[in-house]
Amino acid sequence: GVAGIGLVLLRLNGREVKERTECGAMPMRNRVGGMVAAIAVFGILLYALVLIIDIILSKGSILHDMRLPWFLLNIFAMLLFGISLGFFAGMVAKNVDAMNAIVNVVSLVLCFLGGIFVPREWFAGSIGKIAKLVPTYWYVVNNEEIGQMTQATTSFVKNMLIQSGIVVAYAVVFFAVTLVIISARRKRTA
Repeated sequence: GVAGIGLVLLRLNGREVKERTECGAMPMRNRVGGMVAAIAVFGILLYALVLIIDIILSKGSILHDMRLPWFLLNIFAMLLFGISLGFFAGMVAKNVDAMNAIVNVVSLVLCFLGGIFVPREWFAGSIGKIAKLVPTYWYVVNNEEIGQMTQATTSFVKNMLIQSGIVVAYAVVFFAVTLVIISARRKRTA
């Protein structure tokens, strides 16, 4: 998903396409709004695809699992982060190699530190503290808590909302930084 968004945006930001769109009458705000809307549609389709695959793999039993809404919330928060990272990579990179480098390096670091590749229990001391600074850490913590959930207690709901909120906050930061970069580039070329 991240690479897909990045590649499309990279193509749209290519010299040839960019020059064609900039000579049109559509204001920059509308073009960026269109890109954001397209990314949102892509994200919704990815989200639906994940749900369909889950339903197929579980032979429908996931639909009766009381943890489903919490898994969906957690997946949605991470999806927002992923598409904002793709938006960032696609708008910052100058070519396909740079975009792939951004996506691969950031994804691998986030997966390693977040506990996706390596169990979080292996991180002690300063690495464990650094791991708490990445959104994938909170995604994994949520997944573990959801997996152990037997009922939605007040503390469980509070933890889920806070931890999902942290992941969404990272998404908002990447999105905002990308918009600032777009604006700064626009002012430089104007």
